[in-house]
Parts: sequence; structure tokens; C-alpha cells
Amino acid sequence: EEKKKDSARRIGKVFETFGHFFKMYDRYMQKCEDFMKFFDRALESEPSKQSEMSSLLIAPVQRIPRYELLLRDLFKRTEKTHVDYSSIERALNIVKGSTGQIDHHMEEQSQKDQYRSKFYKRFRNTYVKDQTTCVPELRMPFDPNRCLIKEGKLNKVNRKGRTTTMEFFLLG
Repeated sequence: EEKKKDSARRIGKVFETFGHFFKMYDRYMQKCEDFMKFFDRALESEPSKQSEMSSLLIAPVQRIPRYELLLRDLFKRTEKTHVDYSSIERALNIVKGSTGQIDHHMEEQSQKDQYRSKFYKRFRNTYVKDQTTCVPELRMPFDPNRCLIKEGKLNKVNRKGRTTTMEFFLLG
């Protein structure tokens, strides 16, 4: 009975022991991207279902930042003399590391999504003239796995001083 009470007070120890398993969510996120690509193609005519699928696939990953918030609050409210204080601190650091990996991965995914929505879908069937070869038209070589780094408008000024506004995309 006393052992059960003690273990119930040691939530930090539980997160410290099992928190390293949150690193597997990085692999999950990679696989999640593959599934999202599949669903994008399969549900291209039904954008609302694409959104639903994306939400369902990302839901497990959204738990980890919540665990970080829980541990941060618990750490603030736990007395330094409590038996679980150091475990909570170590667990918080473990979960923060996992959250950092997830945030980085989600930022990359966001850039890829921006590329897909603003660039790939817009120009994927576009043909351009290649002035460096004899080939009159080439299909644009787009890769949906690239990411949009920067976009913007630039003004091109010709010899006569006329300005033409052009849209530019910097891709990674």
C-alpha cells in the first residue's frame, strides 16, 4: 500500500524512464509525411477530407508539447525537498529535447507545405523556354519534397528604364 502511494507521487520518474521513447515520434513524423502525400493524391478532389486526415495523423505528436507544459507546471509547484523533484527536472529536459526535435520537423514540414500550396500546385504543369539549349520547351522539373525558403516580388529594370515586377521563389 505504501509503495503504491510512493509510486503515485513519482510521476517525474515515470516520464524520466519512458520519456526517451518520445524520440520515436520523429520517425513517426517522417512516415506521416508519406501518408499525407498518399492522401493528397488519393483525396485530391476532396480537400476537406485531406484536412481531416492531416489532423488525425498529427494528433499523437501534439501530445508531447502538452506533456512538457504539464511537467513544467509540476516542476514549478514541487518543493525542492520532494523525493521526485530531481526526476521531474530530468524528465522535463528529456521531454523538451523531444519537443525541440518535433518543432524542427514540423517547421520543415510547414516549409514543404508552403512550397506545395504556393509553388508546386501552381506551376507543376508549366512549360518554359530554355534559352541555353536548342530544346524549345521543357517541362518544369518540380519536386514536391522541396521547401519554400523565401518568396517575393522583384523589380526588373530594362535598359530603357522600364520596370517589370516579377515574382521570385527561393527553394531548398
